[in-house]
Amino acid sequence: MIIPETLSVRDARVRLPSILERFRAGDHVPVALGAHGRPEAVLMSADLFAELTAAIPADSRVAAPVDPLVAAAAALRVEPRTRRWAHLSLCILDAVYSIGQRYEHVVEICNRYADLAGLRDRYLIVGESSKVTGEQDLCSFRDWAVQRGADRLAEEDLQCRNRTHRNRLAPYKSIAVIAYADVLCRHGITSLRDAADLLTDGDRLASVEADLRRVPGNGLNDIRLDYFWMLVGDDQRIKPDTMVRRWVGDALGLRSLPTAADARAHVVATARKIGCTPWELDHAIWLHQRRTPRPAGRGKWKGTDLSGNA
Repeated sequence: MIIPETLSVRDARVRLPSILERFRAGDHVPVALGAHGRPEAVLMSADLFAELTAAIPADSRVAAPVDPLVAAAAALRVEPRTRRWAHLSLCILDAVYSIGQRYEHVVEICNRYADLAGLRDRYLIVGESSKVTGEQDLCSFRDWAVQRGADRLAEEDLQCRNRTHRNRLAPYKSIAVIAYADVLCRHGITSLRDAADLLTDGDRLASVEADLRRVPGNGLNDIRLDYFWMLVGDDQRIKPDTMVRRWVGDALGLRSLPTAADARAHVVATARKIGCTPWELDHAIWLHQRRTPRPAGRGKWKGTDLSGNA
């Protein structure tokens, strides 16, 4: 189609009423807009637009917008989960101490306790949980920790005096560890199998989670709680910490970090779109973010990934 006339924006603004009147009268010859006589846009009647678009196959008229999170996820190395902790006590230690702590230090804490307790198998291969030998009964861990006391547990056994909040008067994280174990034991959750069964019982799970939220250091966004269930084996959850929130914010071009709830929703939805589990996408984001130089003075990276993603 040849467009005989190219108007400047100024001329088009002046002549727009007459152009519309011409369209209404049935003259559908379009008008080009542009600077220096070079067409850059086209003004046409609605009837002509409908006629032209009707000839285009429906599935190719308008390209679907590119999802920026899906595009960002394409640059990640998304891999299946291969192993996780073989004892509930190690899941608790990891969940409690990983908040605000470099992850290599968390692994050291877990291994320090495993050495003290003589835990032989510390990891299980995903899909082979029945092959774990000598799984520790969580109540034995709780009873030992109570007997040791929170101070000795923090200062001597785990050798980490981190607190549940940055306030120096906040309780040691060892108190939260004991409380977590006690809540689970009181609800009859003493093994990984018990925890897996709990995750399929919505009413009972809600009761357990309500008690776990009362343990010091839970926070408002359930980050620690979700992470604990991830460690236990729930691949449908993520840990929307600063690293994940920053990845989501960067992908969406946000000027400030999204909330934990928004980041959680975005990552879970994106995982569904690209055909992986939320855990797999969360872990891929973590691997990517820990290799990305962080802005000066903003947060801590988690560190290692256990070479097998517990």
